[in-house]
Amino acid sequence: MASRAEAVESARAYVRQQLEAGYRLQEIVERLIAAGYEAGLAKQLATEVAMSYGAPAPVPPFPTPEHPIDSAQARPTARPERRWRRTLVGVALALIGAGAGAFSLQFARGHWTRAPVSRGPFVELLHPASDDSGHYDPPPERRRVRVYGVVASAEKVARVSVNGQSAWLAPAKHAPFGASPEAPALEFRAYVAIAPGADLEVIIESETGEVSRVCLAPDSEAVEARIKALAAEPSASAVPHLRLANLLHSQAKFEQAIPEYQRAIELNPQSAEAHCQLAHLLLRMGAGQEALAEAQRATEIDPQYADAHHALWAIYASAGLKREALAELRQAAALAPQDVSTQEELRDAQKAWGNAPG
Repeated sequence: MASRAEAVESARAYVRQQLEAGYRLQEIVERLIAAGYEAGLAKQLATEVAMSYGAPAPVPPFPTPEHPIDSAQARPTARPERRWRRTLVGVALALIGAGAGAFSLQFARGHWTRAPVSRGPFVELLHPASDDSGHYDPPPERRRVRVYGVVASAEKVARVSVNGQSAWLAPAKHAPFGASPEAPALEFRAYVAIAPGADLEVIIESETGEVSRVCLAPDSEAVEARIKALAAEPSASAVPHLRLANLLHSQAKFEQAIPEYQRAIELNPQSAEAHCQLAHLLLRMGAGQEALAEAQRATEIDPQYADAHHALWAIYASAGLKREALAELRQAAALAPQDVSTQEELRDAQKAWGNAPG
């Protein structure tokens, strides 16, 4: 666990990086508070850094309660009180201007959010799910989650980060909300600590150095209503049904999710993603043979799809077939070398099983 001095330095470095990226001071303070820093300390650190703002610092990890200030201060707190907001807005405007960029500010339900404009880059979260109106489905409690989504932009994307955490990139299976279905898209994944009520920020950097940001506000009801409405449209393609199936799957509504996956596959039999996600769901329901058939179909459609090999690893492991499971996990790790979770799973499995036969 980090010391107080290390945690303070981490927060200062984060503030410098966020100011350089163009974020307003009150937004940075809110993020520190959402990460577990006491409100008064977060305001003090952000203000001190802003007043002495100079050269940009390297991008640090987003400070979290795992790197606390001390036991008294490292507690989740609410968003800053409005008196802090009024003070900080003036400082932020003086420091970084009135906020030209890809987002407009609006005050909604007592906190600041940013409303996305109609042009790219386009971002959609797959887990946790998001809609096409700047909302996402937050976890019910603070936790570190694997956030993954898709991004498409007129500029070739070089890097993506989520709440300050670098994401690894891979070709996406479908385009995000707002983008043409034929648009080249990338999938991004990152491990991020998310607190209920906290916004989620995605920063996209192009190969030409252009930086864009997308801010998603938490609203589970809005996300679910919008995704269901899109899937209910008579002309809906496979993708809206896949979105709804994934949302229902994440909510453990398995019986409702199955027909949505099946409808997505009916509309697009070559959707490796739909077959793969259905395999995961069937395995969770205890239907191992059906799950195996769906995962194998996904690898037939796309042999380079790491998630499908990961699904096969889980299926074989649950059946006690260690040799087959390790082979699939090695394949998944080779296809996704940046996926920290899969690499850790492989190390743990090799340590526990070695070259034991199935």
